[in-house]
Amino acid sequence: DVSINEMIILYLLKNGSFTENDLKTFKPSVINRLDRNTSGIIVFGKSLKGLQIGSKLFKERQAKKYYLTIVFGNIDKESDSKAYLYKDSKTNKVTITKSLPDESRNYNNKDKYELINTGIKPIMISNDNRFTLALVHLYTGKTHQIRAHLGYLGFPIIGDSKYGEREINDFFKNKYGLKNHLLHSYYLKMDVENGEMEFKCPPPDIFDDITKDLFGDIDYGNLGI
Repeated sequence: DVSINEMIILYLLKNGSFTENDLKTFKPSVINRLDRNTSGIIVFGKSLKGLQIGSKLFKERQAKKYYLTIVFGNIDKESDSKAYLYKDSKTNKVTITKSLPDESRNYNNKDKYELINTGIKPIMISNDNRFTLALVHLYTGKTHQIRAHLGYLGFPIIGDSKYGEREINDFFKNKYGLKNHLLHSYYLKMDVENGEMEFKCPPPDIFDDITKDLFGDIDYGNLGI
């Protein structure tokens, strides 16, 4: 595959923000990452200073990140949920537990259990009460955190082949041609030297099509953040 770094460099070369000569001293690089097939905002450093500042903001969790998703199930109230995440590197899949299991004390496992915190805010419930459009605040950013945590809580993301419900996924695949999980990096806010930087990104067409069918028209510019 063509990497996201290669894509952004090509983009900057095409719009004149960078030259081939500039690349001899610095190459723009990604600061935050998204799971494969997750859409939305990705941040890059166009300069060394920008890369350093951005990386520090994300590392110190000073960047506020919100995601849009559609889940199977009725989320009736806003909540912050904490748990522990264990990643199996061999399968590239994670497991969520409410508390640290006894096996976490094992020397080979003790560093693999990480505390996670996920904020969940329901935006709308579908007319049949089967689906929820939700805004997720990612306090901690661990591998597959939102997808696995929501699945663990009983609200699997539509289209998620790893942590979702196969029967539900098949329905949306057959009706809409959906091949990926419906998780979208929607909003980002960062405090920098010159003040706040705020970004919003509307979801892709297929996300919007499904949203309209389930919930009606949504004003993505006003979701109560």
